[in-house]
Amino acid sequence: MKHGVTGVRGEALAGYPTIRTVILPYLRQTTTRGDLRYLQLMVHLMAQVEDANVLHRGGPAGLRFVQDAAKALLHVPASRLPNGLRALNAEMIARNLSPGGTADYLSLAYFFDALMQQTG
Repeated sequence: MKHGVTGVRGEALAGYPTIRTVILPYLRQTTTRGDLRYLQLMVHLMAQVEDANVLHRGGPAGLRFVQDAAKALLHVPASRLPNGLRALNAEMIARNLSPGGTADYLSLAYFFDALMQQTG
């Protein structure tokens, strides 16, 4: 539990609150489809998740950078989001930051989205 973040174990022990409070509500409420649906969800997750991989690589300052940058992208028009993400990606590469925890959640989002579409 470095930096006071419990990571995936803590998330599991707490009953996966990020899935319940961020991912599932987003998937139920958004009407956006296709890749943009998941890009927007990724930004929401990056803005909220205490990503253990980002913390490991960049410490609390790295996490604040990623979360603040993602929060700024939440207000970017959908048509400009891909370019904004490319710019953020370049900056994260320069800082050796990788939101691996966010990627894990995004894979769960794909799974739950497919499951919800099959079950109605």
